[in-house]
Amino acid sequence: MIRRTLALFLIIAAASSYQPKPPKNIRALKMELSAFGVESDDLPSIACSIDFTNDSSYCKATFYNPQKKPYSYRILPAEMRTVLQKLEQVSLDKLKTEYRVSRTDQPSSVMTIYAADKEYTIKDYGLNAEQPMPDIYNIVYKIR
Repeated sequence: MIRRTLALFLIIAAASSYQPKPPKNIRALKMELSAFGVESDDLPSIACSIDFTNDSSYCKATFYNPQKKPYSYRILPAEMRTVLQKLEQVSLDKLKTEYRVSRTDQPSSVMTIYAADKEYTIKDYGLNAEQPMPDIYNIVYKIR
């Protein structure tokens, strides 16, 4: 009887002390980014796709000026890890979905982050968003 009471007490104590772990930040699975450059500044328009689950990426830069040749590139695995770490350091739910500057003729970016259960789209006219976006732009939009 004492053993049963002790066992029951231990089970109740263990159950009452259980605390679920707080949810981790939303893990990004994939990202689509596009940047529209300003024609007068000869900035390219860039379309980039990053797949974190398969460690793959593909980016293509094109120009309004036909004398400038388009080019493609990939994001290095180490750079992809850095982008993913930066995304995991912020709460994607708390980021604004749109950023704007009042100046005209500015480059713009649209970033779509695909997580396991949600999609996040961030539009940035002027490339003036809060962190971690500027760091991500520097890694992904490699302007020659």
